[in-house]
Amino acid sequence: MAVNPFDDPAQRIRLDRVREAVAARRALRYRDAAGTAHVLHPYGLVHLGGAWHVLGLDPEAGRVRHLRTDRMEAPEVLADTFERPAAYAAAPADDAPREVEVDVLFDAEAAPWVRRAPSAFVSAMEDTPDGGLRVTLHAERVTEVLPWLLSWGAHARVLGPPSLRQRLAREAAAVAAQYQPAPSLLDGSP
Repeated sequence: MAVNPFDDPAQRIRLDRVREAVAARRALRYRDAAGTAHVLHPYGLVHLGGAWHVLGLDPEAGRVRHLRTDRMEAPEVLADTFERPAAYAAAPADDAPREVEVDVLFDAEAAPWVRRAPSAFVSAMEDTPDGGLRVTLHAERVTEVLPWLLSWGAHARVLGPPSLRQRLAREAAAVAAQYQPAPSLLDGSP
C-alpha cells in the first residue's frame, strides 16, 4: 500500500520514523540538504499541498519549525522524550462534539498500514475474517475525514453514512474526469 502517490520507499521510511517519534513523543534527529544534523521534538504530522509536513520544536534554536518530511535526510528516533505544550492541539479537543460516525472497511492489503498510520478520528478497529479491518471514525463533519479516506483509494470502502459515500463517489468521479483524454479529430471523437 502506497504511503504517497508514487510509493517512494525512502519516503515510506521517513514517514514511519516521523510517525513513531510523534506517537512516542521522542526526539527526532535528521540531516538537511546540506548534511547538517538537527534535532526536532515533533508535535504532529499533516499532509498538505501534496506533501507530508512535520511541526515541532527545534530545541537548539528555541523555536517551532514546520518541515517537509521529503526534505529530511536519514531521520532517526532518539531515546530523548519531550512534552508537547498544553496549547498544541493537532486534533479537536476531547470535549469537542464528534457527532458524525463513519464506518469503513479496509481490504487485507491496506489493513497493516491503517493500523500503523490511523487517522486522529479513529475510535475503534476490528479485524475481519478475510484479513481486512473495519474502522469506526468520529468527526464533527464528514469533510474532516474525506482526505484521509480518499488517500486509501480503492482499498477503503465506506459503509456509512450514505452522505459520505455519495461525497466520495463525486470526488472519485471528479478525479477520474481529470485523466480522461481530450477529444481529438485523429481518434474519431466528435
